[in-house]
Amino acid sequence: MFPHQHSSEYADPVPVPPHEFADSNALCVVAAHPDLFYIVTPINVDRFEVLLQDHPNQPFVYLVRHALHEGFWPWADTSDLSYPSISDNSMKTSSKTDEQIHFIHDQLHEEIHLG
Repeated sequence: MFPHQHSSEYADPVPVPPHEFADSNALCVVAAHPDLFYIVTPINVDRFEVLLQDHPNQPFVYLVRHALHEGFWPWADTSDLSYPSISDNSMKTSSKTDEQIHFIHDQLHEEIHLG
């Protein structure tokens, strides 16, 4: 038996930092461009829910299930006011060699192909 096999039975629910949903600029970007924030997980969340419907720690299961559906960074903290609300680095491009450009182009197409 693995030592942490039953840890989800007593684990605290996965935190959802409320201040992360208070950044109106970020929320507007996500709402306007949901295709940029595609959530990919190899977990069949519907099956996961069925398998854990009798789990003794339902608050934990609920928040993990929610996180798998919605995406999450459970311990994220971007509340530091010194962080910019929006950062547009499009003007800060650096020149690339032909080899680097070829690699980036190939990698981009591979990522798109893989979804």
